[in-house]
Amino acid sequence: MPETVESKGSGFPDYTIVTAERELSIRISEEGGYTYVGYAPVGSSEDEAKWMIFRVDDNGNVYYAEGNAKFNKKWSERTSYTYS
Repeated sequence: MPETVESKGSGFPDYTIVTAERELSIRISEEGGYTYVGYAPVGSSEDEAKWMIFRVDDNGNVYYAEGNAKFNKKWSERTSYTYS
């Protein structure tokens, strides 16, 4: 089960996910009618290009930032990316 590490005041707690390969932090934010979800290695700043980000619309459709699931985005810029 994921361990809660802190809440950023968005109404969603932040978690640390432990995988077989590495530990990941997760952020969840609701903005502009979308739910944004991001994963990055534990200890990554929200301004570092180490995040994999996707957003979910009201119909449950999932779209990835810049159309891919690479860990090369900045969480702080999640709303400025193109999603597909």
